[in-house]
Amino acid sequence: MNTTTSKTIPVVRIKIAAEQGVRRTSDTRELIGYRDGLDATELWNRGREAWKMRAEKVLACELLLISHAGVIRMVGTVEGIRKHDGGRLGVEGTPIPNHPLIGQPDPLNNTSQNPVAYGTVVISE
Repeated sequence: MNTTTSKTIPVVRIKIAAEQGVRRTSDTRELIGYRDGLDATELWNRGREAWKMRAEKVLACELLLISHAGVIRMVGTVEGIRKHDGGRLGVEGTPIPNHPLIGQPDPLNNTSQNPVAYGTVVISE
């Protein structure tokens, strides 16, 4: 008997652009954004840092989804936040490079110019 259960999980999704240089002089990274071939750690670090987000909303989420071009490119846990200059926040957590959402369409894709979105996803267990 195959019994699959599903679970609804609160998430924060960040849409990242194509690879580019950093825009703020206070940013310690050299490059941000997505390009094919990035390893999990580099993709995680390029996507989780220095966004205008609401701390209480991020902390209520279990997962961070990083998307590019309408596809989930990385998933990680949300374990905390870190302050950056200009009221920006970074997500503290652990990347999950083999998560089943990676490679799937962005479940929170919308036409908003805001790269940050909050919502839920249903994951089969």
